[in-house]
Amino acid sequence: MSSCVKERALIVGCDPQSELPTKSACLENGFWPDLVNGIGAVKQAVAQHDYRAFLLFPSSDCKAVATLLLCTQPAKALGLVLRQPTTETIVEAVKDGADFVVCAETFLASLRRCLGQLRMEATTETERCTLSTGQTILAASPQMQNVLSTVERLRNTDSTVLILGESGTGKELISRLLHETSERQAGPFVAVNCAAIPETLLESTLFGHVKGAFTDATADRIGMFEQSHNGTLFLDEIGELPGKLQVKLLRAIEQREITPVGGSSPRHVDIRIIAATNQNLESKMKAGKFREDLYYRLCVIPIVLPPLRERPEDIETLFQEFLDDNSQALHRELDGASKVLRKRIRSYAWPGNARELRNAVERASVLSRDGKIHASDLFHKTESERPEFPYFCPLNPRTGPLAPYAEIKACCDMSYLQNLVEYCEGNISKASQVSGKQRAELYRQFRKYHIILDGR
Repeated sequence: MSSCVKERALIVGCDPQSELPTKSACLENGFWPDLVNGIGAVKQAVAQHDYRAFLLFPSSDCKAVATLLLCTQPAKALGLVLRQPTTETIVEAVKDGADFVVCAETFLASLRRCLGQLRMEATTETERCTLSTGQTILAASPQMQNVLSTVERLRNTDSTVLILGESGTGKELISRLLHETSERQAGPFVAVNCAAIPETLLESTLFGHVKGAFTDATADRIGMFEQSHNGTLFLDEIGELPGKLQVKLLRAIEQREITPVGGSSPRHVDIRIIAATNQNLESKMKAGKFREDLYYRLCVIPIVLPPLRERPEDIETLFQEFLDDNSQALHRELDGASKVLRKRIRSYAWPGNARELRNAVERASVLSRDGKIHASDLFHKTESERPEFPYFCPLNPRTGPLAPYAEIKACCDMSYLQNLVEYCEGNISKASQVSGKQRAELYRQFRKYHIILDGR
């Protein structure tokens, strides 16, 4: 029997003859079993502990317990024990929101199989990478762990990388990690934001200039390319690069040669180039605003950083990391363990991604008088003022670049469901009637977008 218990499982309504095998199967798979009876005991248990899974045995209040857990614990696994399962009853159980079904006739084997699968899902631990700058990259979600896996596979290559992602997702952090895990780590890492430098100065900034190249060129100047020699050049906001410089950048990538402004002879540079953008370069390419040949030169290895709203596993991990950082900086204990606060953090869309979360935690930490993090400080805007839609969404009055239809639809779905829950005051039956959707479908969507009901 394994002694490594990492998660809790709540067993509801277990009959006496199933108690011992249930406990055994749970412990073997790393779950500590808590056995309770009745909806009152369930409410008390979930108020005291954080459970990874729930298993419901047949009882008179089984349906009420299931409804409570689906409302208040939407991200957790829910299992039902069926005495005489048929295709119809199994399908009905899944429609009602069950994540897995345990058959009474083959109880022990069936339970072990289901818990084993949950254990495999639960053993994913947060990956942590610390940069030389002291900054940390955390990956609790499968999406970000895949990103770190890709970076690891690029360790011994010099391939050009294009990092794609919304503002605030950590594109520069990933570019630094690519540099520091490469054979060029001893060389310089030079970052330049193409959108922050006026077009008239950008060419000189990137490629340098010789004395007398223009009125104020009183001396030779080495550009970012030459400063990056034997290291890595990170070109952020590459989508803002003017057309004239796109041609010169293409030659620099292909030939590994640059010519300073006003110069006549090319200079060799030994660098790796990493570019990043929050724009859709393929759309810009079709519109004739970005060169196709440059795009394919940059996009040798694409790395996509998903927005924070699509990787909820990272939200609480980053929140706690930022809270610990502020606690250390302010030399005071900070408490952000409130379940209500954690639910708000998970359900908010964070349009500014990790950058917005970091700034919100800093603000709440500084403003806290009692050491506790309060939602009013963390979310300094009112609910109606908070931006519900990203800049690209047509429902947002602000203008911005278009995004794939799936992203816009997901954004609108989330906002609709949040308003639906508020309008129906958490009543799932009323929400089903108002929306015209079945309860099971609503439960699935609430889980997908991590929307919390109040259990009424």
